[in-house]
Amino acid sequence: MTIVRSFEALIPLPLDDIMVILGDLRLHLSLWSFSEVYVETVHKIQDNEGEIELRIGGMRNKLGIKLKSTKAGDAQVLELEGQGDIYLLFRLDIVTRGLFTLLTGRLTVKSSFLKERRIEDSLSRFIENLRRKLIYELPTLVEPLRKEKVEAPKQVAAPPPPVAAVTKPSVEPPAPPPPPQPPPVPEEPFKAYGDPRALEDDVKLGLILLKSQLIASKKEELQGREIITTLRMRYEEAKTETLFNNLINDEGYRVKVLVDKGKVVGFRVERPDGVIMNGSDALKFAYELPRKSWRIYMYSVPPELTG
Repeated sequence: MTIVRSFEALIPLPLDDIMVILGDLRLHLSLWSFSEVYVETVHKIQDNEGEIELRIGGMRNKLGIKLKSTKAGDAQVLELEGQGDIYLLFRLDIVTRGLFTLLTGRLTVKSSFLKERRIEDSLSRFIENLRRKLIYELPTLVEPLRKEKVEAPKQVAAPPPPVAAVTKPSVEPPAPPPPPQPPPVPEEPFKAYGDPRALEDDVKLGLILLKSQLIASKKEELQGREIITTLRMRYEEAKTETLFNNLINDEGYRVKVLVDKGKVVGFRVERPDGVIMNGSDALKFAYELPRKSWRIYMYSVPPELTG
């Protein structure tokens, strides 16, 4: 059986900027982050090919996927094809329309009759959610790239001249006693993590989303007070120096956490009402969140973005 769903979206961006995001398979897949259709596991992504496990309406589908780009007249055509437990083809025709760009999308899914009945409604909601996400969120992802292009490189000050060597006394003075060790800080209370504000800058956050590698996706039932301790465990499993975590629940709450060298350096909460909090304010708010089901996307961050 075959399911076909289509949409159109008019985006206030030039075609080349749109292709930076949608023409990169790892960035393209990061947009597929909804409650009923999401990338659960990324096994490998290289040269716009890879293997993923895609959840649709509670059903896991293992797919080999490939993203290719071609030209058809004045349109740039993107085709994301997946083959495995189901057959999936997501085609985007991208055409310039004055100051805007028109995206025409068509999703085709082939599966058994029984599976089709279970995933059909989820795919309908997915395609409408994706259309809105392209319209409202794609411009915010592209904006950091524009700012990065126009910013001049920073001048690095020359190092100070070396200081003349000081002759050591013949007799070494006694070493001072070691300072008293503070008692260990408890793990759970939000106050233990200070004021982590590394994700406060929207430009830096956008660059992290654009240039980091999606390495895994997991679903967990968590209370707010359990978020950081859970992400610490995920950090150890990921075996990467810097890990960016994007958590989403069905109520529309988004929690973004940056862990660098084992330390939480950025903590951001985006509420469904549009309010954004960072640092200690975000920690305090998240700490009180009740137990919910969270989808956690984990990204390996390149070292040049952590300075």
